[in-house]
Amino acid sequence: EIPAVLGTQTVLGIIRKAPLAIVVPGMFGNPMDALAARWVSRYKDQGYHVVSLANPWSDEYQKVGPVHELGSIEKEAALILEAIRTVRKTLAPWTQGPVHVTGESYGGLLAAAAFSLQEKQFREKGWARPITGDVT
Repeated sequence: EIPAVLGTQTVLGIIRKAPLAIVVPGMFGNPMDALAARWVSRYKDQGYHVVSLANPWSDEYQKVGPVHELGSIEKEAALILEAIRTVRKTLAPWTQGPVHVTGESYGGLLAAAAFSLQEKQFREKGWARPITGDVT
């Protein structure tokens, strides 16, 4: 599991349906470093539920996450893709529309690699394209 920070849209303390955005910070970035916090704030201001993940290289992930070999883009992308799928499944009752994934610096590379990995997995199953909005 990747450490994360969740920000939700609420009305009178009740979580309401909203689109979901996921932020992947840079290489050593944690879920609420200055840049990630700005992305979280921007998405919340635009009406999104937002989850900021710890980058697999961050201290937060290394302290609590399972031990994974770092240095392989494909393995790190698989961790991010698994986290995105877990977040989406967990928050499904409160989300609507596609999931928007924003990565900052190395986090952007991992987000793009996760999308590429997802496409590869779909092709291996004989499907032409992923379901729209699974990871965007």
